[in-house]
Amino acid sequence: MEIFRYWPTLSYYVMAVLQFFTGGNVLNAFYLFGGLTYLITMLGWLSFGKTEGRYGIVFLVGNLYFFCPDIMRIFFAEGNVPRIFINALLPITFYFVWKVICYKEKKALIGLGIAMIMVTMSHFMIAAMAGISIFLFAAVYGIMNREWKPLVWVTLDLIFAYLTTGIALLPGVTGGGIISQNSEASVATINQWAQEAILSLNPFIRYSDSSQFYFGLSYFCIIVLGIIAANKRNGAGFITAFIIFLSTTTTVSTVVRLLPMSQVFWMQRFVPMAMCVFFISLIMWKKLKRSAIIIFTILLVVDFIPTAQFMSASGEDKIEEILVEEMSPYLLEDAMAITKSRLGILDNSLWGSIPSYYLSRDMNENSVMYSFGWAYQGARTMENIVSINEAVGWGYYAYAFDRLLELGDDTVLVYKALIPHHQVTKMQQAAEAVGYQLVQENEQVWLYHMDVPGTFGVVKEYKNLAIGEYAGAICYLYPQFGHGSSYVIEDYSYEELISYESIYLAGFTYRNKEEAEALLRRVADKGVKIYIDMQSVPINSLHGKAEFMGVYAQYVAFTERFPVLATDNGSQFKLDFKVEGYEVWNTVYLSGLDESLKSSYYDSKTDLDYLGRKGHPNIYFMGFNTVYYYIESGMEELLTYLNEVFDEVPEQVCESTLVPIEVTYEPRRITIVSEKDRVNSGVADLDCFVAMDGTEKQSRNHLLFVDKGTTVFEVEYTGLLTGSIVSGMGIMGLVIYWCVMLKGKKEDKQDEG
Repeated sequence: MEIFRYWPTLSYYVMAVLQFFTGGNVLNAFYLFGGLTYLITMLGWLSFGKTEGRYGIVFLVGNLYFFCPDIMRIFFAEGNVPRIFINALLPITFYFVWKVICYKEKKALIGLGIAMIMVTMSHFMIAAMAGISIFLFAAVYGIMNREWKPLVWVTLDLIFAYLTTGIALLPGVTGGGIISQNSEASVATINQWAQEAILSLNPFIRYSDSSQFYFGLSYFCIIVLGIIAANKRNGAGFITAFIIFLSTTTTVSTVVRLLPMSQVFWMQRFVPMAMCVFFISLIMWKKLKRSAIIIFTILLVVDFIPTAQFMSASGEDKIEEILVEEMSPYLLEDAMAITKSRLGILDNSLWGSIPSYYLSRDMNENSVMYSFGWAYQGARTMENIVSINEAVGWGYYAYAFDRLLELGDDTVLVYKALIPHHQVTKMQQAAEAVGYQLVQENEQVWLYHMDVPGTFGVVKEYKNLAIGEYAGAICYLYPQFGHGSSYVIEDYSYEELISYESIYLAGFTYRNKEEAEALLRRVADKGVKIYIDMQSVPINSLHGKAEFMGVYAQYVAFTERFPVLATDNGSQFKLDFKVEGYEVWNTVYLSGLDESLKSSYYDSKTDLDYLGRKGHPNIYFMGFNTVYYYIESGMEELLTYLNEVFDEVPEQVCESTLVPIEVTYEPRRITIVSEKDRVNSGVADLDCFVAMDGTEKQSRNHLLFVDKGTTVFEVEYTGLLTGSIVSGMGIMGLVIYWCVMLKGKKEDKQDEG
C-alpha cells in the first residue's frame, strides 16, 4: 500500500494482468507489455493520421517516436514500468491537446481529461511534467497564433483531471518523499537530471555507457531547422521541444531550480513530451517536400543505430544468466546467504535497480529484506537513506555504520569505488567500532557482517540532540547527536529535552517565540548545554530581523578578505570561505551578546563576534556557520575549534544493545514482539500504521519504537476520506465542465447557422 502511495497502480495493474496470461513469469509479461505499449503508441499517432489524412507519415512517425533513443533508454536501461506506459499514452494525450488548440474541438477535452487521469494514475511526478509540457506547448501556440481561449480550456481540463485522482494523489503528495525535499536536496536532484549540451548531443556517448542520457543530434538539428522554416501553425512544437532541450542543460538548470515547484523539474524526464510535440510539428509541416522527409528519416534512423544494442534478443534463461554474471562481482549471493535480518547496500545507486530485483526475484523464503534500493525517494526513511549516502560520500563512516545498525542491517556491502584509497583504514575501523566484521572482499566490494540471533531491534539513547532542518550535519561529525524528527522547538517536551547533555539548533522554527525561548531556558537551568546556530534563525515578525533570545544574526558576505578564528590554546587560523562551489560565502556574525567568547578581528574598526552567550551560562550562540563549513571544507583547525566548543570527540558512537524481536507481516496488520522497552524495531514509521489496543505509536528518526511485549499496528488507507472528497469534487467539476463546454459548442454552431 505504501509503495503505491508514491508510484500509483495503473501501469502495475496492466503488468499484473499480463503476468496472469504468462503464468506468473514476469520476464515474458514484460515482452507482452512492450507489445501493448507499442500498440497504444501507434493508436495515438494513427489518430493524427485519421484527422490529417496522412497515414503514411504518421506510421513512420509512430515508429520513430517509439524507437527514439531516450524512450529506448527508459525501456531497457531504466526498465521503468510507469514511465514506459506513460510514454505510450503521451501521443494520444497530445492528440487531444492538438484537437483543442488547433481545431477548437471542445469534445476533445473529454479525451484529454481521461488520458490525463490515466497518466496521473501511473506516475504522479510525470503527470505534473506532462501537464507543464502541455501548458507550455499551448502557451507557445497561443503566443504565435494569438489564440488564448484553447490554453484556458486545456488548463481547466487538466486541473479537474488532477483533482479526480485525489484519492490516490493526495496521500502521495502529503506523505513525504520528493515533494517534501528541502531546497538543498531539490537543487542536487535538479542538477542530477541535467548535463552539458555537448554530451546530450554526442551520438557516440552511448557506446561507452548505454544508459547515458542522449537527446539526439539529428532531432536537435531538425528542431532548429523547423524553428527557422516552419510557419506559425506548426512551429509551436519545434519551439517547445527546443525550450525543453535547453532546460536539460546544466547552464539553464540554474534558472530552472528557481521556479516554483522546482522539485518536479527533472528536465531530462520531459524529453518524451518534447519528442511528442516535435513529431506533431513534423506531421503538420505539410509543405515539407518528400525529399526532405526521406533525408530526415534517414538521419533519425542512423541516429538510432547505437541504441539498437538495447534490443538484442535473449531468452529467459539467458537473462537470468546475464543477471547472475553481472552481479557476481558484487557478492550479492554471499551476502544473501549470511543475512539474518536485513542487508544494507552502500553503492550510491550505481548498481541501478538490479539489486532490488535480484534480492527478491524468487518472492519466497530465499528473498532477503534490505535497505536502500532503487527509487528510494518514495520511502518514509528517505532522509535516513540520504544521510547515510552523504556520510559515506563525505567520509563520516562511523555515522554511516551506526545508522545502518539502526535500520536493522546485520550485513553490509560496501562498493569500493565509493571509498578513496586514503580513507579505507578509517572506514574499516569505523565498521569494527560499531560491531561489524569483514567476512569477505574482492576487487569490487567489502562484505561486512554482524552476528545476530535473527531479526533484531536496537536499544540506544543518544547523548545529545540536534533540532532543525540543517542540524543533521552535526550528527555526521558527532554521531552521539540524534536528529530530532521535528523542526519545531515546542514539539519537544521539557522531560525529553532535559534527558540530553547538549542540544544543537540549526534551521529550527517555533510556533510561539516566547514559549520556545522559555522552554530552552528551563532546559538550560537543568544543566543542558544549548547551542544555537544563528545562520538560519527565524526572522522576528515584530521588527523583521533575524533574532532569537535577544541575539541578532548580522549578515555578512566574504569574498576577498576573510576572518581569523582562534582555538582555546591561542592558535589562530584564517577561515578561507573559498571552498569549491562558493565564490561568495554568505554567513552571519553576532550582535547583542552579554559575553563574547570568540571574536574575529576583521578590519581596523570591527570585531566580528562568532561565539558568545546572553542571559544564561549554558546557552551558546554561534556564527559563521562553522559546522556546515567544516562539513564542506574539512579544515583541521576548524575541527579543533568545534571539538572545544561542543566538548566532544568526533566520530564516537553511542553504545547499542541488540534485542531479538519478531515481526509478523499480514495483509493489513503488523505485529512486533519485543523482550525490552524502547526498542527501535527498524520498521519505518508510516502514517498508515495505527497502534492498536490503546497503545500510543512511538517513533524516532522515522522508525517505529516498541515496548516489551506484543505491539500490533493496523494498516489504514491514509487520507481516504479527504482524498475521496477531492476525487468527488474533481469528478463533478470535470463532468460539469465538459457539459458546459459541449453546450457552448452547440450554441456556437447555432450562431454560425
